Amino acid sequence: MDGDPSTAWSTDRRPSPYPDEDIGLVVTLPVLAEVGDVWIDSLSPGATVEIRTVPDRSGRLDSTRILGTGTIEAGVTRIAVATPDPTDRLLVRLTGLAPVDGGYQTSLSEIGFTGKR
Repeated sequence: MDGDPSTAWSTDRRPSPYPDEDIGLVVTLPVLAEVGDVWIDSLSPGATVEIRTVPDRSGRLDSTRILGTGTIEAGVTRIAVATPDPTDRLLVRLTGLAPVDGGYQTSLSEIGFTGKR
């Protein structure tokens, strides 16, 4: 999210592809926007993600709504989303980690958004 695809945010390496706790990023956009898709640049093919509304003040996942899901491919993956209203915050939640060297880990280089067409 720093505009440099050579850097990445990574999870810890784990023995299972399924995180035992919620792992994700809350992304704040500079303005309210109707988002049409989310793109993720990653070298972690096989990881799975959900794009969700942001939790209410309770911070509970059950206070969110899934807007789109996808499986990350090597390079840039686009995930269609349906934001019901303009928003300035989205949750990118990892639901499955990618296989790497006898374990599971996911690295995300960049995340971006395209407006609804």
